[in-house]
Amino acid sequence: DQWILGRLAELHTGVHENLEFYELDKAARFIFDFVDDLSTWYIRRSRDRYKGEDTKDKEQALGTTLYVLRETAKIIAPFVPFVAEELWQELKQKGDQESVHLEQWPTGYTEYSKVIETMTIVRELITAGLQLRSEAGIKVRQPLASLSAKISNIPTEYHELITDELNVKELHNGELKLDTKITPELESEGKMRELLRKIQSLRKQEGLEPQDMVTLHIQTSPEGQRLVEEFKSDIQSTAGIKYFNFAHNDGEEITVENLTFVIAIEK
Repeated sequence: DQWILGRLAELHTGVHENLEFYELDKAARFIFDFVDDLSTWYIRRSRDRYKGEDTKDKEQALGTTLYVLRETAKIIAPFVPFVAEELWQELKQKGDQESVHLEQWPTGYTEYSKVIETMTIVRELITAGLQLRSEAGIKVRQPLASLSAKISNIPTEYHELITDELNVKELHNGELKLDTKITPELESEGKMRELLRKIQSLRKQEGLEPQDMVTLHIQTSPEGQRLVEEFKSDIQSTAGIKYFNFAHNDGEEITVENLTFVIAIEK
């Protein structure tokens, strides 16, 4: 949250200073970079928080997102007036101006330069780790045991972000190295994640909302059923499954490596 608020401050400064000198092209570049960071990093990283069970954290994530989007609408208004206005109308609150173009130019943002600096280091490390995965030919959905990297200058509160993004169980200090040994346990978890991704895709095809609880009808081999039962709680909580029904059905056939599943979703 502090990082995106810091990026918002950087956006405002970059746009404001360049508009003062009529450098419209330079000002616009700050918008492109900010929107990319907002969507591909902050929003993506916050998706689980938006629907999480931690009420306080959920409210903080939603509140921060609302604030950032409203302020973004004001800052981008001179460049994309219709997009800014549509965003404003969706997020307008009691006491706001009728139009974003009647609002005062914003000021007084808090800067979080240290957080910005640390997050830059973290993201560079994640990029390097992803490169190691790519070179090893291992998909990100396949969990791995550990990553070694120079992390002595990275506060521990960022470590979980690194392990989550790189899908590794542990993080060690040292030279950059990825443990690419895949144990049977890690292989099973990788299959579960791939199955879960495809179940989520089926939910999307059915037009279901995240809060919609469903019954999952599954036709599969004994090995496939064992996989589902092993990770039953993870699949239930992530994919919004109320009941599992292992039986013949006329659903969609999906394949996860050597396993085949026929899956039907019933709301």
